[in-house]
Amino acid sequence: MSYLRTPDAAKHISVGKSTLERWRTEGTGPKFRVLGKKIVVYAISDLDEWASQQVFASAAERAAA
Repeated sequence: MSYLRTPDAAKHISVGKSTLERWRTEGTGPKFRVLGKKIVVYAISDLDEWASQQVFASAAERAAA
């Protein structure tokens, strides 16, 4: 399994690093792992799975999710 640290994970799903960090705090973003005490990594497969679930037919459908 391949892992990316936060800056590269953010690029992988085309968002800013701070957005990915905020989502991690809110619990709304992709799954992540913590190695040691503070090294945050994301499995590429988890990033891709999360992104593939972000499909909506309308803004109203997205707001309801």
